[in-house]
Amino acid sequence: LHHLASSSADPESKERVLQALVRSGADAEALTPTLQTPLHVAAREPATHSTFLALLALEMREAAACDAAGRTALHYVMLSGLNSVAALERVDVLLRHASIDPRDVDAEGRTAADVADARGNMALGAGLRRAEARAAGGSCCGGCCRRWLQPCLLVA
Repeated sequence: LHHLASSSADPESKERVLQALVRSGADAEALTPTLQTPLHVAAREPATHSTFLALLALEMREAAACDAAGRTALHYVMLSGLNSVAALERVDVLLRHASIDPRDVDAEGRTAADVADARGNMALGAGLRRAEARAAGGSCCGGCCRRWLQPCLLVA
């Protein structure tokens, strides 16, 4: 699944292969030595289509998993170097389908918004800060955790 996530194959083929691999027992939560899930890889890969990212997130029990540096897939989108439109689309997919809390911090204490700001993407950083505020407002998923459900797009 990690190789599929990093593949530049066309979106429809990747989606079909993902479904076939999962039906065959592939572990969507498999980890690399640095604790990256296939979702981390897909979030950073420029060729990833949003539908594939959503399908992969839905296959995972713990899509909000952190890598060895404490980064979620949301952090990986910010590190990808994607243009703002593509990054916004991925962020929206992850917030809707992966239950990643935008307030999650990496080992350096940075949220995804902090990473966006540091990389000069102030508009995306501002959108993520709005998502952080909504998460702080308590749109919880109903469990005992601090996971929450993103009620709407990042843009106001």
